[in-house]
Parts: sequence; structure tokens; C-alpha cells
Amino acid sequence: MTVHFAFGDESGSYQKARSYRFTQRYPYFIRSTLLIRADEWQTLRDRMDALRSTVAATTPSAEIKWAHLWQLKRFENRRERIDPKGHMSFLCNCTFADALQYVEQSLSALHDLKYARVILTVSHNGSCPRIEEANLYKMHLQEAMQRLEMELGNTSDICVSFVDAISPEQNRHLRNAYYTIYHDGDFIKRYRHILDCLNLVYSHQSVGIQIADFIAGCFSGFLRGYPEGIRLFKTYIAPILRTGRNGQIVGYGVREVPKADLFRSELRERLEPKVNETSRGSFTESIWMTRENLRYNRRLHPAPYLGTLRLPSSRHLNRTRICR
Repeated sequence: MTVHFAFGDESGSYQKARSYRFTQRYPYFIRSTLLIRADEWQTLRDRMDALRSTVAATTPSAEIKWAHLWQLKRFENRRERIDPKGHMSFLCNCTFADALQYVEQSLSALHDLKYARVILTVSHNGSCPRIEEANLYKMHLQEAMQRLEMELGNTSDICVSFVDAISPEQNRHLRNAYYTIYHDGDFIKRYRHILDCLNLVYSHQSVGIQIADFIAGCFSGFLRGYPEGIRLFKTYIAPILRTGRNGQIVGYGVREVPKADLFRSELRERLEPKVNETSRGSFTESIWMTRENLRYNRRLHPAPYLGTLRLPSSRHLNRTRICR
């Protein structure tokens, strides 16, 4: 029997009532789960501690987050200096390039482990129904729990889960949701491989949570089309995503929350280009998928009305069409 640790964190934000400005700032809400073997945790911790000491002289309570990269980038673009008395004072002598290298080397350390798997759940704020925040968090948690259970399904292994502690109220919701799912799950009737309680820890005290933060941030950058996010995701995260037997990622290592066929199609197009080419197998299905993606994009980003376009008149064709 092997013991595993699962570390979870989030990127982005979610609200039941979302304005246009909110969805532009937070197009996605993402939760990441990193699964490793417990006997390799010490190796990962020592590697992270060594890397952190090369970037900045940090105190035990300091933590380099994914968001710090873009704050450093903003400071450099504006030619401003970090406030020596502010919350980022420990990064006074750190550049954006230094922080980016730290994140890259931290993600690279996962490939030195004998076993590492990543599970991602994502909500599209532009198309997600108005779901209560507590219920959406529960849905994300349930999807991760189900995939952890299925990942270890043919073994006698067990998994201990850790997630980032955010606020007393949200921590209570997460604990209650975990307990309810564990005992009254609708898809998996009995969880045999994950522990029956959820551990909430502070991210600055957990290297596993810190790497989960980098993973969620990279996936957000990948979806939003940021070059560095795309490069880091494709190089370090995509190879360790949980997959199905046929190599499919969506539904196994990446799951949309709640279920949305059009959003899932978009994720497949971006994450499984080679799998799509072989699994569809017919020109008709490809045309159908293209049309569905066009409808999806039109619904999220409706084109402006351009008026009427009159086609060249002829004896056989003389009519007016609407440009959409």
C-alpha cells in the first residue's frame, strides 16, 4: 500500500452575479489538484527550499505566488520600485525573470519524481449559470475527489487531501462539502482510496499548495493566451495531466464545471488536437464541431449588427441577406 498526498489550490474568482467587468478580469475560475507519493514529498520540499533561497531572502512566512510574477512585471514596466515596508518587500531584489525562473524550476522538479499527476477543474465565467458560490466550490471539489478515487481505483493505495485555507466561512463550507460528498456521493457510492476528512492548511506553510498555485496560474495563462503561461503549461503540466486509456485529457485530467458541451468542445480543441484528429474519423463530425464552436463563440461574443448587404443582382439571384 502506498500513501499519496493531494494538494489543491485555485486561480481566478467566481461570483453568482457577474458583471461584464468582472468576467473580463476573471474569465475563468480554476482549481488544481497535484497528486504525488508521500515518500517523495521530502524530496520535493527540499528542492523547493533550495530554489527559494536562490531567488530571495525570504522569511518563513513569505511565499512566492503566481500573482507575484505579474506584479513584478508591472513594476518593471512602470519603472517603479517595490515598497520596502510592503507585503512584497521580500522581493525587493528579485526581477520578473528571476521569479519566472523560480516557477519554471519548481514545475520542472515535478518531473524528477517517480509519480506526479495533475487534475484541473475549470468554470467559464462568461457562460456559467448563476450558481451559488458554495455550491460551485462543492462541484469543483466533487470532480476532483472522483478523479482521485478513479486514479487509485485499481490499487490498495490511499490519498490524503490538502487544500489552501482561505477564510473561516469558506473553510467550513469546504469541510462540510467534502464530508457530504464522501458519505453521500451520487456517482461514486463509496470512496475507498481517499481519506474521510479534508485538511485545510496555509499555503505559505506547504510547498505542495504553492506548486498547485503555479499549476492553476499556468492553466489560466494558457486559456487566456499568455505566451509564458502557454509555454509553461505545455512544457511542464500537460505531460503529467491525468489521461484516459486513449490519451484523452478532457473528462479525465481536465473537467469543466458545471458540465457544458460547448465549453468542453473548446477545451478539446485546445488540449487534444492530435486525439481529435484520430478519434473523430469523419469529415462530417469535424464540420459539426466547427459549427458548434462558431455558435459558442457567437453566443459569448456576439458580433455587431452590420446592416444589410445587397448581393449583385442577376436574372437568377436578386435578394437581400443579413450579415451576422
